[in-house]
Amino acid sequence: MDRGPMNPIAHLYLHVPFCRQRCPYCDFAVSTEVPARLGPWQTTILGELAGLGGPEILADPLETLLVGGGTPSVLGPALTRGIRTALGEAPLREIGEWTVETNPEDLTPELLHGWRREGVTRLNVGIQSTNSEALRWLGRAHTPEGGREAAHRVAATGFDSWGVDLLYGLPPSVDPNPEISVEWAIRWEAPHISVYELIAEPETLLGERVAAGLEDPANEDQRADQYLRITALLEGAGYQAYEMNAFARPSHASRHARAVLEQQPFLGLGPGAHSWIDGRERVNLRGWREYVRHLPTGPIPESFVEKATESSARLVRWASRLRLREGLAYAELPAAAIAVGRRWDRAGWAVADVERLRLTPEGWLRLDALVLELDDAVSLGPMEGA
Repeated sequence: MDRGPMNPIAHLYLHVPFCRQRCPYCDFAVSTEVPARLGPWQTTILGELAGLGGPEILADPLETLLVGGGTPSVLGPALTRGIRTALGEAPLREIGEWTVETNPEDLTPELLHGWRREGVTRLNVGIQSTNSEALRWLGRAHTPEGGREAAHRVAATGFDSWGVDLLYGLPPSVDPNPEISVEWAIRWEAPHISVYELIAEPETLLGERVAAGLEDPANEDQRADQYLRITALLEGAGYQAYEMNAFARPSHASRHARAVLEQQPFLGLGPGAHSWIDGRERVNLRGWREYVRHLPTGPIPESFVEKATESSARLVRWASRLRLREGLAYAELPAAAIAVGRRWDRAGWAVADVERLRLTPEGWLRLDALVLELDDAVSLGPMEGA
């Protein structure tokens, strides 16, 4: 990233890499070396921000701040005070949206009320499932009762918004009906529900066990059926899929998530964090120890900054925008895209819309393939049947 003059950054992500234990399916940049105090993490965030120009590069105030992980809530009530010290008051005064990701077992009344006083407006709670067998299989520390109590406690604290994260695609012998967890979240009146597909990433314990034939997650057809049932259930309960994995009551969509998918400029600080500024992606060192060792010598090296090619930037832009409910305006696409959109409409993968290319839930299941088809069509030029 060019560390010269830049427009103030309005969207900020802070990565807290710490977890008490690594879940077998987790492929995020995490460390189980949870510090006894906030200082080490706070120092690294300050150091990285200073190397990029200091808090002065941030908008006054920020539009959105997302604190993710890892498990930010393991750092306790002091987390938000430490963030205020690191960033200063100006970016956080009258901030539009300040979200923190949490685990149910950390959500004590002291933590919740403290964070709300400090200005946090939104919480994401990693419930994952309300099925006790599924929680054991996933390596989660909370029980179904603990998840329910945490949701009720968050709702009672009075944040502007909050949501729960759930998983589908587990082995049918473990959780054949993930929509039951969704039904529970609806009963809790969670204003935002995210539903993610379980992926057996190769370098995770789960990925290794799947490769060895020791685990058998739901197959592609089962996953598709689960996703479509969940989507229909949530839409029927009054939640709108503003993004393919995120469903919200009116006025409860994540502003930060939308900004990232719309490719508005955003800055990520912390190990493994991504940034997108001026068409360039910046990817931080993933390992906590490596990240800490490097910072005393200066900012993250330029070798971790990538300038997207025109082709790759186009694919990322299309994929990101098509994840959103409103999709892409045909006016933003080459003429060949119209024929593609009409074919997808006939197949039930896109909404009948003469002005915008918008995917249906069936289309979202095929997103990667559809984006490549769109790219092929554009590369080949005008097509018959438009």
